[in-house]
Amino acid sequence: MARLYPLTLRVLGRSVLEAPGRQLYLGSRHARRLLIYLCVVPGYHERQILAPLLFPGYPADMARSYLRQALQQLRLMRPPVLLRTDRQGIQMDPSQPLVVDHAQFMACDSWDVASCREAIGLYRGVFLAEETRETAAKEWWGWVSDMRRVTDQRLSLYYEKCLADAIAQQDIHRGWGLAEEWMREAPHLDLPHQMAIELLVEGGRRSEAMHLFHVYEERRVTEYGCKPGEALYALIKRLHQSRPAAPLPEPTISPVFQRRFLTVLTIKLLVADEEAEEGILRYVQYYRALAESVAAQCQAVVHINEEGKIELRLGLDAQVEDGPRRALWAAERIGAKSPAGGHVLRLIIHHGPAWVGTDGLPIANFRPATGALKEVIEKRQGVLLNAGAWEWLCAHEFPQRLGQPLESVAACWLPFTEELWSSRNIIQDTPLHGREREFGVLKKALDDLTAGSGGRVVWIHGEAGVGKTHLLHTFLDQIPAAVTTTQYTCSAVHSESFLYPVAMLLQDIMGVRTESHARKIQAIHSLLDAAGEKDPLVRSLWESWWSPEAETLHGGEFRDYQDLLFESIHCVLTCHFFTGCRVAVIEDLQWADAATLSWLRQCFQVMQPLPMLILITTRDVMPTMIGVAQHETLLDLSPWEAGTARGYLRQLPHWYGDSAVEDALIARSRGIPFYLKILAETPGASPEHLPQTLQEALDVHVVRGKEAFDLLQVAAVVNDAVSVPLLLAVLPSRDQTVCLYDLDRLVRQDLLQSISGGWQFRHDLLRDVVYAGIPLFARRDLHAQVAAVLEQQGAEPSLLARHYAAAGLDDRASWHTLQAARRAYPALPTRIGPIHTK
Repeated sequence: MARLYPLTLRVLGRSVLEAPGRQLYLGSRHARRLLIYLCVVPGYHERQILAPLLFPGYPADMARSYLRQALQQLRLMRPPVLLRTDRQGIQMDPSQPLVVDHAQFMACDSWDVASCREAIGLYRGVFLAEETRETAAKEWWGWVSDMRRVTDQRLSLYYEKCLADAIAQQDIHRGWGLAEEWMREAPHLDLPHQMAIELLVEGGRRSEAMHLFHVYEERRVTEYGCKPGEALYALIKRLHQSRPAAPLPEPTISPVFQRRFLTVLTIKLLVADEEAEEGILRYVQYYRALAESVAAQCQAVVHINEEGKIELRLGLDAQVEDGPRRALWAAERIGAKSPAGGHVLRLIIHHGPAWVGTDGLPIANFRPATGALKEVIEKRQGVLLNAGAWEWLCAHEFPQRLGQPLESVAACWLPFTEELWSSRNIIQDTPLHGREREFGVLKKALDDLTAGSGGRVVWIHGEAGVGKTHLLHTFLDQIPAAVTTTQYTCSAVHSESFLYPVAMLLQDIMGVRTESHARKIQAIHSLLDAAGEKDPLVRSLWESWWSPEAETLHGGEFRDYQDLLFESIHCVLTCHFFTGCRVAVIEDLQWADAATLSWLRQCFQVMQPLPMLILITTRDVMPTMIGVAQHETLLDLSPWEAGTARGYLRQLPHWYGDSAVEDALIARSRGIPFYLKILAETPGASPEHLPQTLQEALDVHVVRGKEAFDLLQVAAVVNDAVSVPLLLAVLPSRDQTVCLYDLDRLVRQDLLQSISGGWQFRHDLLRDVVYAGIPLFARRDLHAQVAAVLEQQGAEPSLLARHYAAAGLDDRASWHTLQAARRAYPALPTRIGPIHTK
């Protein structure tokens, strides 16, 4: 009996036929097509159907003759292909070992995530990628097209299942990877782009989601001649609507108290004694409606306290990184729209830590204590900052950026002298360290610019605190005076404002950023006159774009004329501003609006002849923006290695720590320069007394796990690997299945990591900030519960002693301390003084 050779046929992508150890080739295109058809469509096939499929346009007898020739070529293959034939039909011999990737692909279970991942791994490209409409006859192309349609539909099911699973588990990184693959495989389908947009919105990257839609919409119209479907447009319409106020967090499974850094803007109205109640009510209703509209833009929650004052609370969901910035922005908007006469408006901004309960509300009243400040705030209407808000704003470069605008707004004032407000000059206080290679890349880009090699873009990526701003500012300080620099830092407050970063850059170039609106409009008309722009529509677009109301338009009113405005901006920049070398810096691009991303993308496409260097910092890689510019450089800033971090510590003038202290700080900070700098200032800071600046920065990361904060708090108290039995014993209301699911989600959120003994924090600082965020009374209760569980499990007495001591149970702590001593020193006497036990 002839030996049977297993055959493998791959038809997803370009077709490949393989036998063990080698690839098989068929010289005849028709013989190859016949073999593919017999393998992909199993069963018995009549010759009268196969002949016109493979040889259309020929008489029946001639087509059947050609079919016999193709069949003969298959019989001559080595190793042979087993076929069963008769006068009427042909089929593959069932005894022929055969593996077809398409059959495996179609057999995967679309309801099982693991099976769907396997199917996606099998997909190498469209069915029979080498076949085209131009090279195939109509009948054969019709069959190939049908198979492609069925295969693509199946692929969509697999991707949809995997992507939905990633979204449900909040695994943004895996989900975006799947979305990118799917969009590459199906650039014309709405569903992958719709789910990618939802994924970006879920990850807080709303502007990138809008930009992705605009790119896809343009491709559908220009390449495929049709617009996206109604479902995608409905999703985009919802995103264009005003952003709702930030929702309160959902209650966790067990009562949990968390420390949050909150910012509260309190609206205080003083009315004359003779004012009628109707007038007072009218003022209250007006400011309540104004607060609601402003809160929707800065992600605040409007609250009426027990004194009847209106409050805007920022940070209850702990997703707000810049509460004082947003509160100051809201204060300016409220002050600017305050009606004149009949009342005095006073705004108070308070920023600091507060305890938040399970219901997501502060445990105690959290608002500024105005009694001691009564004499100050009675002077005139305006806004008062508490020490926490003042220090935050000073630490984030507000003296330089917003000092002048604050003075120019009549309804906004600060209770500090002008000298004090402007004296905080935010300059990098440490030399550049550990980024010599990256600095060299920036220097090379500048040299290429000055040498006349054309426009270029440098992307600087990295997590918060890794040193993007320090690197950039050090580089800017060394740029020669002959090169003009323009700089803007994007803010989450304006993440929905149409082309706001571009407007600020232009106003900075023109020197009118701090001028009045009338002065800006005058500058616009002078600029457009110089550019020869006479079109009244274009002029009105510029005026509307730079109007104060443009910050709340979200681009909807400009969308139909966006391309016209983009063209005008490019003309102005090319003719008047980029006549010499210029460096444009945009920091924190992740907060830019979708229109700004679209404008930048167009700018990248045409900037080659311009003497322009664009430097961009962002926390996230933006796939839709990368690869557009002709000359582009990507700098990925990673944490410092141990040697680099140690060198940084030893060059500090106040440093006195030994190698052990250095190793501990480096491990604790993970080599993040920002963390290391703060820890180096207080190297002996205990976990429960971390510097507030560090706590605020890490709280933004920790809040990702707010749905399972009880697990994080228990893990922080244990300060070691935690197991599921331990967690369930300390938290008896927890369900085991839900507990495992939450632990897995905390791992995906980069808060915990799975090890052989259970789960532990990804790094010590995360543990420390969670521990510091537990109120003292709750911390003691947790230590007592953990100690009781560990004691039942037979834990070491020294470990029990530490937990009982932290719980305030001194007698139990003393008892276990004695037991630990007896284990360590068996020769100790059986009694050492009176020991009291409970």
